[in-house]
Amino acid sequence: MGWLFSSWLGMGGLIAGAWMVRHWGIGYARDRRVALGSGSCPHRAVDRAGDNPALTDGNQVEDSGGEEKNCSLTVTALTDGDRTGDNPALTDWPLVSVIVPAKDEEANIGVCVSSLLDQDYPDYEIIVVDDRSTDATGAIVRELTEAHERGGRLRLLRVESLPQGWFGKHNAMRVGVEAARGAVLCFIDADCRQTSRCTLWAAVAHATERNSHKACGTGSQPASHRLQTCATSTGYKPVPHGVDFLTIIPRLEMVTWWDRVVQPLCAAQLIAWFLPHKVNKRHTKVAYANGMFMLIRRACYEGIGGIEAARDHVNEDIRLAQLTKEHGYRLRVVENEDLYVSRMYRTPSETVRGWARIFHGSLQSRWKVGLSLASWVVLVIVPWVSLLVAVVGCAAGRSSWLSAVVVWGAVVVLAQVAAARLYRMFDAPWVCALAQPLSACVMVGILLGALMQSLGWSRTTWRGTTYARTVVPPVAGEGHGSRPKIGGGAAGSTEVS
Repeated sequence: MGWLFSSWLGMGGLIAGAWMVRHWGIGYARDRRVALGSGSCPHRAVDRAGDNPALTDGNQVEDSGGEEKNCSLTVTALTDGDRTGDNPALTDWPLVSVIVPAKDEEANIGVCVSSLLDQDYPDYEIIVVDDRSTDATGAIVRELTEAHERGGRLRLLRVESLPQGWFGKHNAMRVGVEAARGAVLCFIDADCRQTSRCTLWAAVAHATERNSHKACGTGSQPASHRLQTCATSTGYKPVPHGVDFLTIIPRLEMVTWWDRVVQPLCAAQLIAWFLPHKVNKRHTKVAYANGMFMLIRRACYEGIGGIEAARDHVNEDIRLAQLTKEHGYRLRVVENEDLYVSRMYRTPSETVRGWARIFHGSLQSRWKVGLSLASWVVLVIVPWVSLLVAVVGCAAGRSSWLSAVVVWGAVVVLAQVAAARLYRMFDAPWVCALAQPLSACVMVGILLGALMQSLGWSRTTWRGTTYARTVVPPVAGEGHGSRPKIGGGAAGSTEVS
């Protein structure tokens, strides 16, 4: 049995090495992070061009949370006259159509839409698509339309039935796009809350200013003119430094202990497969988008086939990102410092079911899900169990087992240190790392659920709709493959005044 004991210790050494590599990887990913914030607003460029003397550097903007942000836009400087054409520096910006699919979101929709109505971007519309909600979602939006001072920007559409072959959110996005008038489309989830009034400013500027030297005139032109040229030219073609599809990763709003312990690990597991710096390289096939915030040029959206090309994929954001790269458009993913937050799930059961669906739909591979599951078992659960066995053996008087306690104790310490760094990256307390054995068991349960869905052994139920198939292989004679069996009957949507 000596060889077995030695092999056990050797495995501990290998896992310790793996954690050292992972520790370095966390630091490497942290150092390469690209984030947008209120300071990313483009008003400094406009100011320097002399387009708007009312906007000056160094002014303070108070966000919805009451905290002042150093952003060169004064909220009160944007008057109704600025938005109706008296200020050409502001009216040159492209019309952005913000589309918010919502199903049974009465707990979130009011805050979500209010924070969007408070945006200081000069030209945008908000289209809320009420997807067969049975709660007060529609009533809350109607009340905002009438009560909010900017309610005229807001429209409410109602989906009465889900057409055969469509996922609910995908169909709601389709309905919203059909009603949208903007040259730029912005899809935002109903559980997102904008914490800065500069979100749309920062996103549009980041996406469009990158082509200024290629397709948007010269640097001598005002920034607002270059941005408008990029976004509204009907003959737009993707250029080497242009961003056609921008996704901004949310900051997680973690209210409960459960949120703080589980959510960062789920997000980190997803990012491990879709490293942003690899996504942002044009020559790689790695494609990722987060459906909570997706800013897409209409020309790009239509060029890749729109949401119709992704209607049989459970995660439409990942599929749209893949199509963007396949068609030669530029995809970019960035994090956000202070633009918006999202509380994804409110209960443990929602968290487990929701993340299982996300992993299944995002990884799109049984072996990727299986490898993720195995990594949690081998790198976390095995070391803790081994340390417990070693301690028991040492307590039983087996002096040779002291070496096992040292080896596996070192592995657990390395795992704890890496976990603490990871939690800090997601703005969670480092002490959450102490719950690593419990959180690892939760991750294993989530990934087991994802694996069962990938194998076709279980169905996905979300927002009251059960999807009989969420992995749709292509079949002969049908361009998009066989469709998931969902809903029934013809599509129906109406605009609610």
